[in-house]
Amino acid sequence: MIDPLFSPRSGSRRALLVSAVAAGLVLGPVSSAVASARPAAVVAQSAAPENTPVQNAVTTGAPAPLYPNMRPTTAEIAFGAPGDAQIRNVTVPTLTPYLPAPGTATGAAVIVAPGGGFMLLAIENEGEAVARALAARGVTAFVLKYRTDVMSEDRAAFAAEAVARITAYVRAKKVDSRQTPFQSPFKGQAFAEADQAQALKLVRERANEWGVDPKRVGILGFSAGAIAITDLVSGSTGARPDFVGLVYGNYDRPIPTGAPPAFIAMAADDPLQGVRPAQDTYAAWTAAGAPAELHLYERGGHGFGMRQQGASSDGWFDAFIRWMGSRGLLAERTTSD
Repeated sequence: MIDPLFSPRSGSRRALLVSAVAAGLVLGPVSSAVASARPAAVVAQSAAPENTPVQNAVTTGAPAPLYPNMRPTTAEIAFGAPGDAQIRNVTVPTLTPYLPAPGTATGAAVIVAPGGGFMLLAIENEGEAVARALAARGVTAFVLKYRTDVMSEDRAAFAAEAVARITAYVRAKKVDSRQTPFQSPFKGQAFAEADQAQALKLVRERANEWGVDPKRVGILGFSAGAIAITDLVSGSTGARPDFVGLVYGNYDRPIPTGAPPAFIAMAADDPLQGVRPAQDTYAAWTAAGAPAELHLYERGGHGFGMRQQGASSDGWFDAFIRWMGSRGLLAERTTSD
């Protein structure tokens, strides 16, 4: 059934995608990482998309370290085509603010957590591009560059390691992880949860500096970033976002009573998951008595992020903004509110 994915031009990218499809995992960006990886010390700049005047007025702040005394244990590796920059071997997490144009800020804040299977980060399509779009709508955004698994610098070795960890994840998931403690083979999964908790703390501590309402701080995650959000909501860190966005994600732990409002989106033709994870997440959220809204799009695949491809999933971002507005998250408030 999945043999057509192989072709003389498919290379290791398609081979890894087949492994992910067979596993049923949320690893869209990983499939493209292997073929395009080009080692670098820092993230390469991608071609800037066409921006509106409001988007051009967005201010990008300096990356803030989550843990000031943390030092890198290995060099980060940047790769990817223009407009789709990706990064792996992240050992020092940072939070980069994207501030709305003066006079347009609503006070709401969103921390953006890119996907990448806990092995890399799709830092542009599921990070920076999302943050710019949010800031253009008056939402103060923060791109979370969270820690990932540290893996081989060699492309072929990285691919082999990725497939091995995917396989281990599948085996772990054969046990009902939502009822028993889930032991993830990805160290990055625990890192992502911890870094999201620290990012929430940092944004709330510096709320006045960044002009945000500390009671309107949410997290928007893609793929693995979305899984980490559900880990955070279900975990014991005590950190709780005020709302969450889960885009082609999944969950590994029971959703607790008191979970924050959730926006859930996925494409029905997602080759890695189909619609079941989104449906299950929605059911778990509402069963816990928490508000949730589910968007299932006919087309879009996996890893669409901010990419416009003429599919119905292109509208997810506008739907997310409308959802935020419907919950009163975009209403400007004075300091006396």
